[in-house]
Amino acid sequence: MIDDGLFCPSCLTPVSIETALTNSTVSWPTEKWVYFRCECRGNYAHLEVDNDYEANMGSVKIGHVESIAPDFICHSRILSPDLYVEIRRELMIVEYTSRKYIFPAHDSITQATIQLVEKLFPAADKEDVLLLLVNECGGNLPLVDVGSPLIERIRLAAIKVSNGDKTKLCEAIEQAKNDWRDLLVWAEQRN
Repeated sequence: MIDDGLFCPSCLTPVSIETALTNSTVSWPTEKWVYFRCECRGNYAHLEVDNDYEANMGSVKIGHVESIAPDFICHSRILSPDLYVEIRRELMIVEYTSRKYIFPAHDSITQATIQLVEKLFPAADKEDVLLLLVNECGGNLPLVDVGSPLIERIRLAAIKVSNGDKTKLCEAIEQAKNDWRDLLVWAEQRN
């Protein structure tokens, strides 16, 4: 790794790439930003995570976002050959060493959905399950507007009904595409 390393912009605590990614939650894929919380004092900041093709490495910058423009103000940066970033419309996937970190877009998948996926599904299935929910169980559902809070309720119901089985999750999503109200009833009956 090169550069000066990462430091929390508020308390100046050194932060490793792994710690920065582990303590991050949601993303703004079009800007390549991820929301980060310093574990030392609980301060919030942003990461800018990207591929530096010139250096043939991944880049992590830590700083804050000026709300007026909005612009990212970098406080520290580090490059690593072990970092790769994939940006999709509804999420960012960051691979560092042998681990994948998935950061849903701030307006797509909620923390409650992620936590239930992590609770019920094996870690190896997390990426596939989240991608399935984003791509197949969202604004494409009948009578549901993009961005509606109802989407999370339907996704949580599908996850509950699946009980951690990907095949059952696919069946639940197909049911939601036909009539998501039935899926909500089934999930309620399981409680």
